[in-house]
Amino acid sequence: MKVILFVLLSGVFCITFGDLYVGGMGLPSSAPSINQAGSTDDWEINILNEFTCPFADIILGLDYIGNFNKLAFTSDFQDSVYLIDLDTGAFFGGVPLESEHVFGVCYPGEFHCNDYFDTVMYYYSGPAWDTYPNPYENDGRGLDFNNGYIWQAYGPITGATNAECVSFLPYTGGSSTIYPLSDIPYGTQLSGLTTWPGASSMNLAVTAYIVHYIWLYELNGSSMDYLGSVELPGSFLMSWGIAYVEPRDTFYWSWRDYSNVDHITEFELISTGLEPATWGSIKASF
Repeated sequence: MKVILFVLLSGVFCITFGDLYVGGMGLPSSAPSINQAGSTDDWEINILNEFTCPFADIILGLDYIGNFNKLAFTSDFQDSVYLIDLDTGAFFGGVPLESEHVFGVCYPGEFHCNDYFDTVMYYYSGPAWDTYPNPYENDGRGLDFNNGYIWQAYGPITGATNAECVSFLPYTGGSSTIYPLSDIPYGTQLSGLTTWPGASSMNLAVTAYIVHYIWLYELNGSSMDYLGSVELPGSFLMSWGIAYVEPRDTFYWSWRDYSNVDHITEFELISTGLEPATWGSIKASF
């Protein structure tokens, strides 16, 4: 397998948005009617770091790539997958995309990306991209790879749906299983998705474009058990993606401010149940 890393030579360009709903980046062309969610009392966020990536105009579909110990994201403005430093966001490398409407990215040995126009998954076999069917066609958003399966958030542009995610095999799109995600308001368009090892099974978290919460779940056979939700910090325009970094036991979250600048925030997600604890310490206690 080849991975081509390139140095960004051309200057970046800026696009601003006068309206929240622009129809691009997989966003709805008109605002759905959504009842705002509320946080549960079991979780809180402790911010550790924040940075921007000036070489990219947008930061979509975060994922941690353990092979490189780097964070990956996509830019549908510059049609690229980027790898960055976990502490500073400094450019490390990347791969130019064949897709022009990329959103999510994950790494089952090679880069896999979805598309909010095309109905296929793209994967980089080097020196070119190949495709296979996407179970969500062009309605998939955030991606992660866990225990042999790709996991994908459901984020249709219409927004008039219940929240769910799907797991499927890389390279074929087969053996797909859909998991409804409870306690997310009807019509919420999901954006980011991440998974990580739980105490007894896999945990999963999702974010949404304009409903500013993280929803947490644990895989329980053929269903997802709801663990609670937590409000994302600060004031911002868009929530793009989320990734869990196991060596740090922290989360990375990408978002857009009201000046149309994208940021990445690293934070701990702390359980405030019986005793405050991070995910790593919870898992270690079993």
